[in-house]
Amino acid sequence: MKTETKILYHSAEAASLRQVTGWVSSTGRFYGNDERTARYDGCTHKLCEECGKHEHQRNWTCCDECRAKHAEQRYNAMPYAEWDDGMVYSQTLDRFFNDEEELREHLADNDDLRAETLRLVICEPEYAPIIDIDEIWNDYLPEDMYLSDVAPELADAIAKVNDILTETKPILSWRPGSYRTALAASGEESSAA
Repeated sequence: MKTETKILYHSAEAASLRQVTGWVSSTGRFYGNDERTARYDGCTHKLCEECGKHEHQRNWTCCDECRAKHAEQRYNAMPYAEWDDGMVYSQTLDRFFNDEEELREHLADNDDLRAETLRLVICEPEYAPIIDIDEIWNDYLPEDMYLSDVAPELADAIAKVNDILTETKPILSWRPGSYRTALAASGEESSAA
């Protein structure tokens, strides 16, 4: 059996004064030998590691120009599809357009915009999801019980709603899809993909 050595609060063995050196960020946090983390914590901006030319806020990995270049590369890597009307999203403007007419009106009202620079993406619908009874009320039900056991009328009503959702597939919203596109007059064709 191990016995613990007794050390009194005021004894010399309880504590000793030592000097410690290390990196302290501008926020006052101590990081020991971790200079990199101390510098990151203490800075507000960094020099872009990709181009080495521009400063950017520390929470980004690169500058605005490099991020724009990456966004253009990701867009150009997307497969191309012809746009046969419907909802479309402009990555450049961060805006949705209901149809080609609305987009053309926006271009006509903004002389500084060109259709080729909008980075258009064909949108896909977000349908109303089926109501999952277990996911919604499972935590409230007694163990080994189902909604149909405790509230059969409610379970039947939800089943009817789910039937309507399955039949009608109502669209709740739109989201940018997987295909880039262009206005027919912009000069880009599917062969440009």
